Amino acid sequence: MPSTIQPVAPTTQCKGLKVETGTTGTISDGPGDYDRQMDCSWRIAVNGGTVHLRFDNFTVEDGYDFVDVFDVSDASASLIGTYTGSLPSFTVVSTSASMFVHFRTDVNSAQPGFEADWSSQGGSAGCEACSEGSVSLAGSSTCTHCAPGEFPNTNQEECIACAPGKHASVLTYDCLECPAGQTSFARSTECSHCPNGRHSSTAGSANCTACAAGSFPSGSEQAGAAAAAHAAGLSTPTVACSGAKELVSNGGVIASGPLDADHNMQCTWKLTVPFGKVNFKMTKINLESGFDYVKVYDGADMFAPKLANFTGDRIPDLITSSGSTLFIKFVTDADVVSRGFSATWYGGGGADTCALCPTGHFSSAGDAHCHACAAGTFATHHGSPSCTDCPTGKHGLGVGSACKECLAGRFADTARATTCAVCLDGTISAAGDTTCTACPCGKFGNTENTVCTECGEGQYTTAAGAMECSICPAGKFKGTTGAQCTCSTCAPGKFAQAGANSCTDCPLGQFHPSTGTSCINCAK
Repeated sequence: MPSTIQPVAPTTQCKGLKVETGTTGTISDGPGDYDRQMDCSWRIAVNGGTVHLRFDNFTVEDGYDFVDVFDVSDASASLIGTYTGSLPSFTVVSTSASMFVHFRTDVNSAQPGFEADWSSQGGSAGCEACSEGSVSLAGSSTCTHCAPGEFPNTNQEECIACAPGKHASVLTYDCLECPAGQTSFARSTECSHCPNGRHSSTAGSANCTACAAGSFPSGSEQAGAAAAAHAAGLSTPTVACSGAKELVSNGGVIASGPLDADHNMQCTWKLTVPFGKVNFKMTKINLESGFDYVKVYDGADMFAPKLANFTGDRIPDLITSSGSTLFIKFVTDADVVSRGFSATWYGGGGADTCALCPTGHFSSAGDAHCHACAAGTFATHHGSPSCTDCPTGKHGLGVGSACKECLAGRFADTARATTCAVCLDGTISAAGDTTCTACPCGKFGNTENTVCTECGEGQYTTAAGAMECSICPAGKFKGTTGAQCTCSTCAPGKFAQAGANSCTDCPLGQFHPSTGTSCINCAK
């Protein structure tokens, strides 16, 4: 069949509904980046044969702006495909002489858009090979692109589902292995991060494996000691909308505010975890649909890839970052006041290895992170599956702390003690004691309850547990330092003042009977 030279047809840009006829043409969103909230379509009708529509440049906002291609001439016909994101060159072929193309965008960021050449094909004298990523059966007049999650076999006769651990996106010519820390089901279009508590150590893993007891999911570039910081849990207070916030911790809560959202609010949060990925879960959302937004970016700022654009009141699924940082932006307009939103965020997921929990922490099999030992307990080794109670005579100062001996003057008479009790007055203990001992009679205790001291000369104690010594009364004495419980009585003919260490002979002319505290003058 002789070839003919077709005149170059002008490009038809996006504006309402355009009807294209003839044998060739070009359609486009327009010069430069396209506008927000565009909605336009083209109806391409050729005389006989089929319509071949080739996209050479295609970049629209992934998951939010779309090009829909239908067979025949209106939107009620069968859908050939819906295309979004950045795609390599590809061709769409109708089964009839008509094709309908619909382009729609949302209110968010604009992109370069697309440009596509169309032509009428039919009555070919030979067979043409299917383009990459498409297949056909014997006798077919057209080639069909493999569905997402599939790829053509060697002869391009049939599409084969990607195996678990691999994925294929739209118009991909082969299945790609999921990276370490991710996995997929059969016929997947994308890989998913391993859930918290599990890991995959090699690329192309068909499943994620639970970390053993005493370990936690981590990345190959991360140190196991990072678990000590993560183990503190979500202890941070809610951080409300107020300017630009940069939060670095194991997780927390962010919200539009303690009350309903206000007019013209605009604020950001940069969320960074010490290790692993950032998991972001909306717990409440009530925003003016299409006008107020929570935008999530996979990185440190708004130039990072956008992961989600939340509006309305539907609680979305969990979002996980590809790295250790997420950027959140909250924006409201000047109209309706909504109730706002709140969300939790925490580290974990996407791990390619497991690391041992540090001392003072533990984990059960499949736990997402290590837990700090409770006060009064301790784990003495790395990789502990449980914590041990502090023994008697010791105590745990706080969460994750080691057990320490009670100081002298204090005691712990039960296991798992969180504090040591103070010995009562007149009793003492050494470091690590499980009980206190009363000072015996003749001795007294110091104010620190650590030492019993013998009473001095002329002093005594009558019972155990004394804090001070008493003075021997007049007529009695204690001659030496020592642990005596009583004072001795002076012999007849001798006397002693209170607190005396010995008795004195009565002077000439006086005597001391068997009882009495002083000498008496003799009768004249």
